Amino acid sequence: MAHTKETKENVISLVKTRLYTLKEIEAETGVRKTTIIKWVRDVDDSLVKSKRCSFSQRERNAVIQDYLAGDKVYDICRKHDIVVSTFYNWRKEYVLDLIGDGMAIVEVAISMRLPLSKVRQWSQAFFKDTISFDDEQSS
Repeated sequence: MAHTKETKENVISLVKTRLYTLKEIEAETGVRKTTIIKWVRDVDDSLVKSKRCSFSQRERNAVIQDYLAGDKVYDICRKHDIVVSTFYNWRKEYVLDLIGDGMAIVEVAISMRLPLSKVRQWSQAFFKDTISFDDEQSS
């Protein structure tokens, strides 16, 4: 299907706003997602993240802050264009950072809306790896 120049410009401007997901733009305009990606990459490759891109610590923190504000995981992932498993990995890293910084496990569990048993499990595995790593270096 041939698209007009106006449609192409409209689609690119929607992507540039970063207010809509590619799926939403596809539904609104009728332009296939693969076509949208091709058009946008022709203009500015940084506007469309590839599936294997890295995120800055600032972007990761924004995701976690949305979670701490009470947003639902699905909505957060959709907003930041990440997969759910990535969100859960980042959440776990954040939890371990809090524990490593000396925050009590109970406080972490409450603030992160997680079962205490899960936080304990993560922290035990984290400290076990840390201790065995330190022991290997001192040998």
